[in-house]
Amino acid sequence: MASDTPTSSEIVRLDPAAFLQVKRQTAGYRPHLLSADRYRRALDGHPWFTLREADAMRHDPQVTFGLRILRAALYQVKVNIAADDKKVGQFVQQQFQKIWRRSLRQFLGFFEYGVSVGEISYATEKKRVVFDRFDPVHPRDARPLEFAKGKHRGQFCGIRVRGHMASDCKGGEFDLLAPHAFWFSGESEYGSYWSQPRMAGAYEPWLEKRGRHGAVQSRQLWFKKGAFSGGSIRYPVGRTSYDNGDGTTTIDNQDLARQIAEDVMSGAVMSLPSTMDKNGQFLWVYEPPKAGNEVRNILEYPQELDKEILIGMGIPPELVSAATVGSGYSGRAIPAQMFFSSCDEVVHLLVDAIDRQILRNLVVINFGRQCYQIIPDSLAEKVLDDNDKSKAKPKGDDKQPVQLSLTARQRLTKKIRRLERLLDLDASDEGDDSDELFSGPLNLSTTYRAPKGGISIAGKQFIGGEFIPRQVLQNATAEDRRNLRLGTKKDRQAAEKQKKANTRAKRAAKLERGRRISPRTFTTEPVGNTDTRAVAPRLKGPRSPKRNAFPDMPLGRGGANTNHHAKLVADVLNSLECSSIRKDRAITVIEHADGTVTLGLSGPKTAPQDAQKLVKALNARLVKEGKPPVYSASDKAADESDGLVCSGTGKGAPPGNCSEAHAAKGAGQNRSRPLAHQTVWGGKPGTCPKDFQTRKYAEGKDGPEIMRPCPTCRTNAAQGTYDRLACTRRHRSTSGNH
Repeated sequence: MASDTPTSSEIVRLDPAAFLQVKRQTAGYRPHLLSADRYRRALDGHPWFTLREADAMRHDPQVTFGLRILRAALYQVKVNIAADDKKVGQFVQQQFQKIWRRSLRQFLGFFEYGVSVGEISYATEKKRVVFDRFDPVHPRDARPLEFAKGKHRGQFCGIRVRGHMASDCKGGEFDLLAPHAFWFSGESEYGSYWSQPRMAGAYEPWLEKRGRHGAVQSRQLWFKKGAFSGGSIRYPVGRTSYDNGDGTTTIDNQDLARQIAEDVMSGAVMSLPSTMDKNGQFLWVYEPPKAGNEVRNILEYPQELDKEILIGMGIPPELVSAATVGSGYSGRAIPAQMFFSSCDEVVHLLVDAIDRQILRNLVVINFGRQCYQIIPDSLAEKVLDDNDKSKAKPKGDDKQPVQLSLTARQRLTKKIRRLERLLDLDASDEGDDSDELFSGPLNLSTTYRAPKGGISIAGKQFIGGEFIPRQVLQNATAEDRRNLRLGTKKDRQAAEKQKKANTRAKRAAKLERGRRISPRTFTTEPVGNTDTRAVAPRLKGPRSPKRNAFPDMPLGRGGANTNHHAKLVADVLNSLECSSIRKDRAITVIEHADGTVTLGLSGPKTAPQDAQKLVKALNARLVKEGKPPVYSASDKAADESDGLVCSGTGKGAPPGNCSEAHAAKGAGQNRSRPLAHQTVWGGKPGTCPKDFQTRKYAEGKDGPEIMRPCPTCRTNAAQGTYDRLACTRRHRSTSGNH
């Protein structure tokens, strides 16, 4: 008799400590008779799939097509991250997208081999450890490793790789241990490290199609025999003698008939003797090949096997066939739902493997132990929603709007405007009371206002711009309706004319005061009476290329703290006790949005080397004062390969010899957007060349003299070359962050 009272052993099992046991009892469990089916199939004469056959099956077009279908569905997966910490959620989202985008193709190798094995590499980015790449290993060369003892006994700990290295071409084994080892067994069962690949289900139809005497070979044999007109030749028993020029040769008729048939195979012309028997029948008779009763079956046989291959790989054939009615998966919703549901299973298994073996390790290293969850979107639900939307019909008499392309909308707009011009009435038509277009009924759903000058409708006077009620419009006469439409039309035409006049006036005023143009746009101005040349654009204030080598920088020349940095660089340059660094040269400094400074020195190709030495001295001085280092310089010299050109006047320094060019190239290597710049003379006061003197100084008269750009710098500034070197696409894309 059963008792409703729990026993003492049952009470112990319900203890909370029993639910939180550390060691799993089935951690190292493996089935005892997992491979028993292999021997049964061998006794029944059925083929058994192994990894050796997987490499051969990949060359079949239908198998390759099926693998592409399986992989294509998983590329559409999107995930949602639920995390307690927002930064952790963003980090996991970025890393998962990076892994999914770069390595999904390698992970999906388990469709072919049942497992996906490889090495995970990591890198550092913004002082964090991140995923770098996944290098796959062939499953035939990999064996899983488990912990032999301890609390993790029987659990996965790494991979033993067997093969040869490309560097030394020597065979051997090596171990990949966690967290660098990745093992994904896909749809495995009972804790096995190996799963049944999708291609295993297609092995039998593939072997029946591609094996010896299979469907493809039968088809090839039939068309081969039909191509050379094989057949049979009836011959008389005996031997035949013929003269070959060197004498008489005797040959058996059977051998001669076989030789004739083989010549037919090569396309030779067949000739037979006309010898007849007593009954008037030819002794030699050729019978062409006859088609079988069901030749169509030979052609349809491989096609049926292709369908079985798709079914064996878990792909419904209806999914790849064209729909007879409707669109999308119309009429094939159930097979599509089944297929994408199986894809959801694979997605959850793969996301869980990526999370356990890669992402959780990265989260612990960068943020410590954090709680988060990766929730992939369901492909089956998305297909179901799309199918429901395609079946939805508008209610009542509502019509769906027609979606027109941009070209079609433009053409329709032109036709409407042409029709409006054809229907447009002249002033002489104002007295024509028989005009049905203007005297017809009014559209009461439209709001009407009195035209300029006022109007009288149904005996009531309305001033210009006053709203006309619907009740008054209903009582309007044909004459009132005509006057209202004509007055509204005249007001609209007058407003359009006034708008055009205002636009023309604004353009004229803008041109009159010399509107600002892009620094990369050339203008031509006459020189003398007949000659013209390309000159730099005229910009307002200090942003003119004659005094500004970088017109595109928002703060221009001398903005922010550039004068202070220029004086500091000049002082350190003159204080260096190094005879190899020349002091009498130009110095250009560019300040960035994050406070860093890029500098450049004038001179030949050795100028960047001198700039690096100067940067080292400047940063050492800042560190000594307890400040962070902010100075940098380009490690390569700017030259013609960067787009630099000579001055059209023949004057000026060679391209790449100016400090502005070297500073611009260094600014392009900086992560932050450049804001302002300054160019000064680094030599002693009064030694600056006269052509470049401005008699202005940075940080007062005690500072270095500000220099004027040379003709080469003005030319490259007008063409935007310096701005293009300093303000790269990366700076422009992140300009909103500063």
